[in-house]
Amino acid sequence: MHSQRLAIIMIAAIGMLTLFMPWVNGPLPGSMNTLKQDGWIIPALFAIPTLLCLIRDRTMPLTGIKFYAAILPAVFIALFAIGKMMDFRSMFDNLVLDPPLNGLIETQVSIGFGLHLLVLAALVLPVVAWRMK
Repeated sequence: MHSQRLAIIMIAAIGMLTLFMPWVNGPLPGSMNTLKQDGWIIPALFAIPTLLCLIRDRTMPLTGIKFYAAILPAVFIALFAIGKMMDFRSMFDNLVLDPPLNGLIETQVSIGFGLHLLVLAALVLPVVAWRMK
């Protein structure tokens, strides 16, 4: 298998695994992963580059339409994940609680490593695919 295709598959697999990692950490519920949210689209979008890497001649790098069809879902995932980060941050900013509780929520609730890793995987996939072309 060509190294470009293998790298794309590995990055997509890491991106798919973020589905099971915490996206928001907090003191009461502990963490919230995407299974309860609309994150079902992530494995579907990461499956596109994976499938494109597994079809046809695997000894050649992805080129042309297949190359762009493989990196475009990663761009959508990056935009989706960055939007989720903004949604989570604005959700905590818009909470109207008593002053002691409001300060506690702001300091105790944070975006989890799963969402950060998702953004990283989605941004790295096109870069690696382009560099290994």
